[in-house]
Amino acid sequence: MLIAAIFWAGGLVWYKRDPVPMPITSLTAWQALIGGIPVAIAGHTLETVNWNAVGYWPWFGYWYNVFVALTFCYWAWNKLVQMVPASVSSLGSLTVPVIGVFSGMLVLGEVPHWQDFLALLLVLAAIATVLVSPQPRA
Repeated sequence: MLIAAIFWAGGLVWYKRDPVPMPITSLTAWQALIGGIPVAIAGHTLETVNWNAVGYWPWFGYWYNVFVALTFCYWAWNKLVQMVPASVSSLGSLTVPVIGVFSGMLVLGEVPHWQDFLALLLVLAAIATVLVSPQPRA
């Protein structure tokens, strides 16, 4: 996970330093295609699935992840990175688990434990400490 975070941060800094000269929609499509091909090959190579036994909800979840979680969210992320400084867009990514927990509560009826709420509170506190402006010294 730490290596993934390092590559994510490196990609963000690299993109801010040398922006790709193409529309965000095209950039997102190319990222999904280039990143999706090895995942699809690995999935079909390493897993065996009886596709006829897969029901409605697993397919719904799959296509939701393809079109909402990947396509729209990566487009929004790329647009945000293009519009604001890296420090601001990286702080926005910290809210993802917060949104995920509350979405799980609303959509899936999940009941988080006190540890989950404590973790969310700590994430929000960490974001707040960075966003609060220091008071000027007199």
